[in-house]
Amino acid sequence: SSGINAEWPLRPGRIDSSMDDDSDKTITSSSSDSEDEDLQLDESKVLSLEEKIISNPYDYASHVELLKYLNSGGDIDRCREVRERMSGIFPLTPEMWIQWINQEKLLLPINREKIQASVEKLYERAVQDYQSVRLWHQYCNDAIQVLEYDTERIREIFEKALRSAGLHVTSGSWLWDQYRQYETSLLDLIDKKEKSTDCDSALIPLL
Repeated sequence: SSGINAEWPLRPGRIDSSMDDDSDKTITSSSSDSEDEDLQLDESKVLSLEEKIISNPYDYASHVELLKYLNSGGDIDRCREVRERMSGIFPLTPEMWIQWINQEKLLLPINREKIQASVEKLYERAVQDYQSVRLWHQYCNDAIQVLEYDTERIREIFEKALRSAGLHVTSGSWLWDQYRQYETSLLDLIDKKEKSTDCDSALIPLL
């Protein structure tokens, strides 16, 4: 959905010419493939890439290649380490943040409260890196579905999203529509409860 593809960096970083959309898409593609079948990692290749990064921490291409390779092996812990290190040097793209968050969400069945807290922190960091409609859209959705916030907190997230990216000319309407749908669902729920109460009252025998 190209209509929601609106984003621009907020945090400065030293970025070379290899930092482009193609690198980002390669990481995402690798992640989806690894969900079907994790590859056996060649540790010598991992070590070689690590050495390149140690010798030049601003070698963006090597960071991306290492992350892509670790993703192919489904190594969530090591992917997390690479992203943390990379985030200390570069602003991660929205696609990278979304991939990181989605990967962490896979661990929800293991320790729900811990992973919810981790996901919340990642979202707060992500929206500081990029002004992204996509990021805010998923954050608002996960505030309801994953983080399970109460209504007041969900509204706070929506309000932040609208202040940050709601006025984007081509894509801001996605966030307004999402917020309106949420509020409509609340009204529908209240309406159903009131109708249910009325039905129950009608069943009470008169004394």
